[in-house]
Amino acid sequence: MLIKSGIASNILKSQAASKLVYRYGPFRSLRSDTLLNRKNTLNKKLFVFGGISLTIGALYNFYSAYESKRVLETPDLNPITFSKYAITYKESIDDTHFLLELTPIGLNSRDIWKEIRNSKIWSVEVKQPDIMVVRNYTPLPLYFNKKDQRLHQVPSVKHVEENKEFDTYNNSLMFYIKKYENGEVTRWLCEKPIDAIVEIRGPIIDLNVNEIVSDYSSKTGLIPSIQFITAGTGIVSALQLAFQDYKGFKINLVDVCNDIHELGPLKELTLQRSLNSSIFTLKNIETKNDLKLIHVPSTLAKLLDIPYQPQSRSNISTAVFSAVCGPEGFVSLVAGPKLGNTQGQIAGLLANIGWTSRNVYKMY
Repeated sequence: MLIKSGIASNILKSQAASKLVYRYGPFRSLRSDTLLNRKNTLNKKLFVFGGISLTIGALYNFYSAYESKRVLETPDLNPITFSKYAITYKESIDDTHFLLELTPIGLNSRDIWKEIRNSKIWSVEVKQPDIMVVRNYTPLPLYFNKKDQRLHQVPSVKHVEENKEFDTYNNSLMFYIKKYENGEVTRWLCEKPIDAIVEIRGPIIDLNVNEIVSDYSSKTGLIPSIQFITAGTGIVSALQLAFQDYKGFKINLVDVCNDIHELGPLKELTLQRSLNSSIFTLKNIETKNDLKLIHVPSTLAKLLDIPYQPQSRSNISTAVFSAVCGPEGFVSLVAGPKLGNTQGQIAGLLANIGWTSRNVYKMY
């Protein structure tokens, strides 16, 4: 009985020990290992996340530095590659006309006006990147002065330069633009805000004036005149020359528009220029009271200059060249239609008074 009791006692002790080991031994070790593994896994995840964050930050800083450098290294304006310009001034004149100033960003330091001066009519191509289309626009030698909030002549086209402390010119280009419903590039420009980036290339020479007037001057000793017959935004080609302090030729501008107020701030500048200059004259035809344009052809015909004819002793005209700029229908009325990219024959109002393909140039 004592033996059985001792055996029973040992069995009970063994079972108690087993329960103790069962409760606090293996499971306690397993839980500790699990917590340790979880902690190690968390540390690994934090390490990986931290590494990824540092990598992303480094890549962002690298890209920002690269992009800043790339912007600063944007090429000077040239006819081959596109240069980045920022919109620095924009003014709506009415529902369809607006002024737009583009200023080079980065290290672009080329003053095109100083290089070309007053000898050529030129334009630039503006790229619409969404549809990869370009359109030509003719700039004006004007800039928006931020100090007095007015338009001024570009300093390099003036005989007398402005006070440098007052001058805020930064090689910018000013455009007078009309928005058309089917004009993708113009509509895109109209929607762009101040500081938006626009890519352009140029200059593209549309007409070399010196080649036209030099022969007349050398033969007659007189100052020749160039006749511009314009409509719509075609007036910009004439104003590009008229707003410069040029020498060597006169400009006679005949402009047809719905209302001269469509020029906005350009109206005052144009009128002042014509009143204060002996080498720039302006004749304006407004069509707001002639919606069907019934009287435009006859009125326009009375204002046109006859061409200079060296064989005629009675011909005292100094008009050696006519440039017709405007919508397709207007150009056809004045000088006959263009044929594709060619000038086509001279017809219309100019042909009626003796102008020929030798001394007429058409621009849409």
